Amino acid sequence: MMMLTPIVNVNLALNKTWLFLSVFIIGFSLTADLVFSETKAGVALDSFSVRVKGDGNPVILIPGLMSDGSIWRDVEKHLARRYQVHTLSLAGFAGTPHIAEPSLTKVKKELMAYIEKESLLKPALIGHSLGGFLAMSLTIDAPDKFGPLVSVDGLPFIGPVFTQSNATTVASLSNQAIQMKNHVAQLSPEKLQEHVRIGVRRQATGQHNQALVIEMAGKSDPYTVAHMMYELMSMDLRSDLNFIEQPLLVIGASGAIPEAEQVHVQSLYAETLAAKPDTRLLMNRMSRHFVMLDQPEWLSKTLIEFLKETTL
Repeated sequence: MMMLTPIVNVNLALNKTWLFLSVFIIGFSLTADLVFSETKAGVALDSFSVRVKGDGNPVILIPGLMSDGSIWRDVEKHLARRYQVHTLSLAGFAGTPHIAEPSLTKVKKELMAYIEKESLLKPALIGHSLGGFLAMSLTIDAPDKFGPLVSVDGLPFIGPVFTQSNATTVASLSNQAIQMKNHVAQLSPEKLQEHVRIGVRRQATGQHNQALVIEMAGKSDPYTVAHMMYELMSMDLRSDLNFIEQPLLVIGASGAIPEAEQVHVQSLYAETLAAKPDTRLLMNRMSRHFVMLDQPEWLSKTLIEFLKETTL
């Protein structure tokens, strides 16, 4: 979702959909050990499934667009040595069964119900891309329910990613949001996969990781992808970040950006987070969007250090 690439014309033709898709995308998946439909606490889950590993203070991992929970596989392994890790997979992404009416609102409602039923006390939220946006939104709505918050290459508004300007608004992107939703919704999974293939080098380093990203696109439901993308383009959390009371770490990944543009990219991230001036912004200039694939050891170490410092 938040891989910043130089895009100078927001009125891109629909035949260049891949430029938009390359900003959002995906992760890799193995779903055999996920628990679908109902948790052990009896909460019916339509919009996501959960895998639980480890013991200790609770941590919730949320993947991004077209990813399932196994995108966090290596990070989850490290975190589960210290924490009870609840790893989500959102419906309609990477082979996870889709639902008729996908929405971030439904995910948030069901996740709050899951947290209550499981008696999770101030769980830390860690989200990637769309998952980072979702984590911020959850915390803004219920700041007293969560612990530390981490967004991995996810910002409170997707608009500046397209335009390279923090002056972008929901209104200025409204036409593009509608066009994108209508176009992507009618794609076949194969065509969606081809769009992703074109921009995959911006997302991850190495042929193996890139192949995993492409594979998951072909297993995602285009209708779900279209509606989630539309919501991201139609929701702006920037001015509400001041409602977040807990520590917030935003990890930016700018490894696909030319060195000459690194300073601008970091400034743009900082501008979108200005409403919460105590946000910790950490830019990784070596990794691309999928930090957990490119540098899982570094990311795991960074997350554990932050959680140790900020968790009571």
